[in-house]
Amino acid sequence: MRPEARWQRATLLFQQARWDLAIQELRALLAAEPEDAHAHALLAMALVQREELDAALAEARQAVALAPHGDFPLRALAVVLWRRDQLDAAADAIQQAIAIDPDDVDHRGLLAQIRCSQQRWHDALEAADQGLQLDPSDTDCLNLRTLALTKLGRTKEATATAEASLARDPDNPYSHQTHGVALLHQ
Repeated sequence: MRPEARWQRATLLFQQARWDLAIQELRALLAAEPEDAHAHALLAMALVQREELDAALAEARQAVALAPHGDFPLRALAVVLWRRDQLDAAADAIQQAIAIDPDDVDHRGLLAQIRCSQQRWHDALEAADQGLQLDPSDTDCLNLRTLALTKLGRTKEATATAEASLARDPDNPYSHQTHGVALLHQ
């Protein structure tokens, strides 16, 4: 199979949350093209989903070594570090990714998530708001904004943000959860 076709298949399997098959395709791709930083990064993200955090860390570090100025490898590293509860290092990695691509809303959302994990609610709110400036309909940033506002005691704003999130994505379980928490605190 040609590398482009293998990459497309791996990406599709990843998007479908078919982790085992995505990992298999990515490993086959990397056997043919071991210098592909994006494949190492995506493999790291898939391994995180299987809780193979040591292997994920090795892949993410390899991705960053191959493409130190690429935002996606840094994002993958940040995700792995966050899941390993290395929150300061995760925040550093995603901030480097943001410096490379400041217009990526997913980077801002991950920073907000890391700040929530650190219980740095003002910083989480700031990151979520920056993400929402890039894409006002981003459900992840809306939910993280709701959580930060709730923790800051700003429950009316939190409830309004949660309702906006539910209006955007009524089937999102995290939106329902943050809305319920905001209502309980109100």
